[in-house]
Amino acid sequence: MVSSRTLVAFAVIATACPAVFAAAESLTEAACLERFRAESPDARRIALIERAGDLAATAAGRPDDPTLSYQREDALGARDEFLSVAQPLPLTGRRRLVRSSVAAASTAERYAARRDLADREAALRRAFQRVLHQEAMLELHREGLARLEELVRVLAERERAGEGSGYDLLRVEQEHAAVQIAAGRIEGEVASARARFGSFFAAEQEMARQVLVEGPKQPRPTPSDEEALAAAFARRSDLAAAKARRERFDLDRRAAVRSRVPEPELQAGLKRSESDGARDTGFFAAVSLPLRISGRGKLEAARAASRRDRAELEIEVLERNVRAEVLEALSRERAARGVWQRGRQSIARAEQLRSIAELAYREGEGRVLDLLDAYRSTLEAEVSARELRFEAKLAELETDRVMESEVSP
Repeated sequence: MVSSRTLVAFAVIATACPAVFAAAESLTEAACLERFRAESPDARRIALIERAGDLAATAAGRPDDPTLSYQREDALGARDEFLSVAQPLPLTGRRRLVRSSVAAASTAERYAARRDLADREAALRRAFQRVLHQEAMLELHREGLARLEELVRVLAERERAGEGSGYDLLRVEQEHAAVQIAAGRIEGEVASARARFGSFFAAEQEMARQVLVEGPKQPRPTPSDEEALAAAFARRSDLAAAKARRERFDLDRRAAVRSRVPEPELQAGLKRSESDGARDTGFFAAVSLPLRISGRGKLEAARAASRRDRAELEIEVLERNVRAEVLEALSRERAARGVWQRGRQSIARAEQLRSIAELAYREGEGRVLDLLDAYRSTLEAEVSARELRFEAKLAELETDRVMESEVSP
């Protein structure tokens, strides 16, 4: 459910900029992510990588084409003609390993693209929350301005009736001007946040003009260290990409070892001979076996093994980095949530002080400076609580990013 304060903020902004929000619709974070995944080139790139990888693997697994040759010999009045077909026999299984290696390389590239997409989605979620935060901050300052404007009206009436002080009126007007300047700065932050959010989408969608609202979901509980680490190791696409690269290099090593075993080539064809006017036709067959003298397969196997060992080391480093990122994000999220909860308690005390100051001023027992101090304290408490809430939300989003959690519409 959208809070009354959020509705007030939207009403204020829509009143100030009617042309901007004339065609706006309300979108939650999950709805924005769904739209981003549907049209983003980052998302479409994954499907293209997968298709290209499938085609490359299919091409790599095909056997060599046969060779057709024709040969003619003339010597001492005799003529011999040969028409033959030669076909290498893939008996070692090397091509199957090459095909699997190409598929593993495509898988690694696809996982890397998924990680890029996950980072983009995390940036989009931060941009979405920043828009909500800045608009909520603007709402708080608008409410503070409304209280001060009512106080200015009351003091102006008292001064005209000869019952008030010109100093009190000037002091309230000064406070009103200060809050108005702060609100003006926040309006600029709202515009900047909306421009950043809109940059994630195609220009024709005009996403910067949409009304963004909190979704119906409650804040998720902070996972335990063990749960978060298990989820991160299972979901992280960069870790899966590193493991796919290790598999690729291991397959390359095995294929190189197989290449050291020569594969025979079968040759068969027709032979036609002509000598002294006599002709004869027959068949012939031959088997050839290449000699592996240069040791090229051995060198390729050693190079692939070295790459596999390096990939293994990269996985170990990445796993340590993932563990550090997850534990750091969890610690930050827990601390931010705790500070936010304490900040929320200060709002109730500030509102209580404001109520006391308002009652004392109406009954003539309080000074306007005391009332202004109460108004200022309330606004500061509300602003501080909102900032702490935003920091807690950003910490939660960072935890989701390092765990690579998905947000479902």
